[in-house]
Amino acid sequence: MHPSNFQFSWALNDGVDVTIRPIRPDVAVIEQEFVRLLSPQSKFLRFFAPIKELSPSALKNFTKPDYLNDMALIATIVHYGVELEILGRIAMKKFMILALLVACTAGGSGCDRDPMSEVGFRLPDGDPVAGREAFLYMQCNQCHTIAGEYLPTIPLADPPYVELGGPVAKVKTYGELVTAIINPSHKLANGYAEDLVSEDGESKMYVYNGYMTVQELIDIVMFLQPYYDVVVPEFHYRVYP
Repeated sequence: MHPSNFQFSWALNDGVDVTIRPIRPDVAVIEQEFVRLLSPQSKFLRFFAPIKELSPSALKNFTKPDYLNDMALIATIVHYGVELEILGRIAMKKFMILALLVACTAGGSGCDRDPMSEVGFRLPDGDPVAGREAFLYMQCNQCHTIAGEYLPTIPLADPPYVELGGPVAKVKTYGELVTAIINPSHKLANGYAEDLVSEDGESKMYVYNGYMTVQELIDIVMFLQPYYDVVVPEFHYRVYP
């Protein structure tokens, strides 16, 4: 049992609402994503090992305190309707010893600030209807389908081979979609043969940076984002007799 009444929210100076609440097993995905996004230095200082993510057993321990001898809280915000963790597992024992995991990028402040960091970068919201029109105008449907969306085919063109949208294990963020459009070689599409989506390590996707307006970019991002469906993966833990 977790103390459901131990929850409160407040607004930051920039208007973002932050919620502090007891940690539960249903936040395993965002807890894992929080740890993945920590810098290598932050991970080492917190876990004393060069980990990439929490092991299944560690994730279970982090998200299932007994609430008799332990109290564990997290801080979250809601971004485009999706809950994201910004402060991980405030763990309190009998003598209120706090163990804090703080995301260095939370609130735009950085412990390991990189001159090339995306911190502080934010484009305005776009228009999804205009985004669909721009998607078709630029013939993005020549290579892409979208899960759950009908798109007209292009006469005499080969069938599209990369699907966008559909179930994903983590939030497809605004920044990831912007990067995928303006810098497609930064991260190639997962689940496809390398020679299908790239040539000599570079994405086969046409780069529209010299032709696409900023408005068209943000409109396409707003059109695509709702088609990604975050699915919580099932964790199966080995039970020992």
